[in-house]
Amino acid sequence: LRPLLERTPEAVLVRAGERPTAFGPAPGVALKERLLALEAKDRGADLEAAIALGRRLLKAPVVVVTDGPPPPGVEGYLGVGSSRENLGIVAVAAGFLALGNSASRPLPARVEVGGRVREVRVPARGYARLQGLPQTFSARLLGEDALPLDDEAAFGLRRLGVDFPRLPALERLFRLLGATLGNEVRIRLAVPQGVPEGPTLYLAPRAGSPTPVLLTAPHPLLEGVALLGERLPPPPRPPGGWQPLAEGEGGVGLLYFAERGLYLPPLPAIQDRPFFPLLVYNFLRPYREVRQGLLAPEETLLPTPEGSFLPRAPGGAGRLLALLAGLTLLAEALLFLRRPLGA
Repeated sequence: LRPLLERTPEAVLVRAGERPTAFGPAPGVALKERLLALEAKDRGADLEAAIALGRRLLKAPVVVVTDGPPPPGVEGYLGVGSSRENLGIVAVAAGFLALGNSASRPLPARVEVGGRVREVRVPARGYARLQGLPQTFSARLLGEDALPLDDEAAFGLRRLGVDFPRLPALERLFRLLGATLGNEVRIRLAVPQGVPEGPTLYLAPRAGSPTPVLLTAPHPLLEGVALLGERLPPPPRPPGGWQPLAEGEGGVGLLYFAERGLYLPPLPAIQDRPFFPLLVYNFLRPYREVRQGLLAPEETLLPTPEGSFLPRAPGGAGRLLALLAGLTLLAEALLFLRRPLGA
């Protein structure tokens, strides 16, 4: 319980004796000593009154720690001195989910995904992966444990609204990516003037002479993107806050990224390259993803995996997109070759 309390920005600690006593609201770390000093003194505990007091003092999920069964209507439960153990879904991504185990021993888990039941063993106070799932899915952990709230989760993809110049290459690209017109993501033919306030992809209006890509940064934007050996024209250098994603000879920047931003060479230089749709797909991906059912770290007693635990390799959607892009370019090339001269 202490790690959960320490990482909570604001909390109320209620001792449920015959008359509940509350400490806070205060930052969770400030209540640590109060927690460590708690002792069982009263002959009884009015849990219902303690829960009501906590809810009056702070609108937040309620976690009850008791040696009895979990009371109804609370968001979290920790059984003290009991054998109740908890498994839960702690992360989801395309074709992937992670299970967490709060128990001091490994536990078997049975998860239903798309009508199929999968089994996995979850290490003590650790995680286990389930991979090879459908790209979008709903999952349900079967069986009973201490906290039903973390037993169901879902992952989906939504259509993004993109504001972009009406150029044939961009219309073709966003049709391929299944985007719609909107303003959730912006595409600009410009040099960045700073770090964008919202998701923005910049295409430089001009650039230098093409140079081979010699170095790329390890970054999710480049998952599945083969750039080494490509010849790209360096765009004008962006201001502070942007970092090179790919570099040429002498460390010249060829692609750049920033928080919520991607900056590429001019559209005519890259629009027919197979890597271009996949690079844009990777940029849009985090804004398309929808996760449901996951509890926040401060709402669960399960261990929560770091980002490095999540899958890094591109999924089937990325490979399919690269194939579609290649076929599209091939079809356009064949149509061009079949045009009569002078047409």
